[in-house]
Amino acid sequence: MSDRDYLGRAFKVNETMSEMWMARVTDRTLLVDLAIISILWCVGIMMVNPFGEFPIIDDGIYRNIVQSLFDTGQYPHTDPVAATFISNLLWGSLFCIPDGVSFTALRVSTLVASLGCLFGVYTMARDLHQPRWLCLLITMTVAVSPAYFALSYSFMTDVPFTTWAVWSAVFFSRGLRSGSGLYIILGSILALVATLSRQIGVALPFAFGVVVFLKSGVGLRTVRVAISPVIFCVGGLLVFHHLLAINGLLPTTYNQFSTMAWSTITHPRALSTVPFINIFSIVFYLGLFLLPILLCENTYPSRFRKKSVVVLSAVGVLMMAMGAAIRARFGVANLMPLPESHVLVKSGIGLLLVKGAEHVPPLPMSLWLSVSIVALIGGVLLINRISGCVVSFAGVIRSPSETDGALFFMLCGSLFLLPFLLVGSSDRYLIPCLPFFAVGSLCGSQDSPETASAGTQRFKTSAFVVLAAYGFFSLGGTHDYLAWLRGTAEARQDLIEGRHIDKKDIDGGVWFDTKFPTKPSREEIAETVNAMAKASSPYVLDDAVLKQLATIVQFSWRPPSAEYAIALGPVYGYTAVSEYKYQSWMPPERRSVLLLHRDGAQ
Repeated sequence: MSDRDYLGRAFKVNETMSEMWMARVTDRTLLVDLAIISILWCVGIMMVNPFGEFPIIDDGIYRNIVQSLFDTGQYPHTDPVAATFISNLLWGSLFCIPDGVSFTALRVSTLVASLGCLFGVYTMARDLHQPRWLCLLITMTVAVSPAYFALSYSFMTDVPFTTWAVWSAVFFSRGLRSGSGLYIILGSILALVATLSRQIGVALPFAFGVVVFLKSGVGLRTVRVAISPVIFCVGGLLVFHHLLAINGLLPTTYNQFSTMAWSTITHPRALSTVPFINIFSIVFYLGLFLLPILLCENTYPSRFRKKSVVVLSAVGVLMMAMGAAIRARFGVANLMPLPESHVLVKSGIGLLLVKGAEHVPPLPMSLWLSVSIVALIGGVLLINRISGCVVSFAGVIRSPSETDGALFFMLCGSLFLLPFLLVGSSDRYLIPCLPFFAVGSLCGSQDSPETASAGTQRFKTSAFVVLAAYGFFSLGGTHDYLAWLRGTAEARQDLIEGRHIDKKDIDGGVWFDTKFPTKPSREEIAETVNAMAKASSPYVLDDAVLKQLATIVQFSWRPPSAEYAIALGPVYGYTAVSEYKYQSWMPPERRSVLLLHRDGAQ
């Protein structure tokens, strides 16, 4: 398509913006579906119970930053946070204005953003003219994914960043299809908001520019359309970096991921192994979380069937086997049943980083082995699906197509993954990729919506059964995790307010330690960092990486034998002085959080 043809399409919209807006607002089906999503989401929130003053993962650090903003009225120093974070800081602060800073208020801010993200996912699929049931399936697959659901109850950056990225992508994809300059501007603004949450948000305008060039070639005017969003977002990021630097607010950990990635790239041994190790866990978790969608029949283009599917299935199996073999060869732990994880653990959902965690019974190993098998199958299906997308996209390059949006979504998801190939992955790091692969892979590999609807008819039941199973697991696991954290919060409150114990004398677990860090000596920091360096194989931790790790250790360090400890079971050298009960759903039973006192402590 010529430059002139592109611009003709780019700036001539068939319907006025007001007509399009009114058509969407008055669409009863749209309103009903959004109401269904909202009701299901709110029911889940009520069952989990998000209230309570306790940190989850690292959001104790994030809460401290918000509190500092409220106390001083100035932008605070954000060490040891590696993300830009300003979008999250401002968003969370809005919910703290009525009643002050609290974990509950910050958790509500994420839950609101999470629901907004689901609306965006539904809109992404709907804009690609997918059947109504498929739009709902895609949306709910993202919603009940254990990583997405559980992290929606935390003030981490994962879910809010995904929200802004999804809505940026919605407007960018509409700009690709209609050529509306307004949509491209809105997409660019939201991309900047996402970038000021996590630096990887710059992938959104880059993906947009690549699709513009692929569809329209290189011309003076198309170059301007393609690179303007990139300049806007990258320029905004550089300005933010400069302002932090000149005001002495640039965190030591600001470039943590890029520093680690550069360390991997510049060491041949690491570069030859690390990406293969990480691709295994990435495909494992994406295949698992997207399984309800992947169970829909792989509706490849008509020229891409049978033999090609068999060959790609074999390639998928081979890739997964190679990844597993390389991990085993280089001694990477947790090959099975779960690779590196912040969310999925053997006891259900959520890392139990306190003393005595070994006393918590795991869910049946047969369940986790089944999960591993399902994840591997899902990984092979995902590789097949992506291959089908590539064939579809290759056939429509340089021509207007309904798959323009799907191509853009797939490219965004792929760019979001790139850093984790070099620095290590975890199930929660894949949250931003889920909506993009969910919509792009399914919608990009189809001949037409009609073909998709007919082709997947016999798989609907199995897809929705798996979806329901995921929903029950995510609901029960998240409930249990927050109930346990609520129990630990009760124990801490008893110590701090009831017994008037100084926070530095309490070992409340890693999440507590990040909220109330102590000040270790240089020797203690060096000892901890050296231990991390020795255990980092096959990664290479150079001096720049070790310096950043030292900063992180400083903000989450505890003496190995604090006077008091909160635990999930007996601990050698400690005596239980109090017990706090909480109700577990998986399995249904009463469990206990123990308050321990060190033997011989004065």
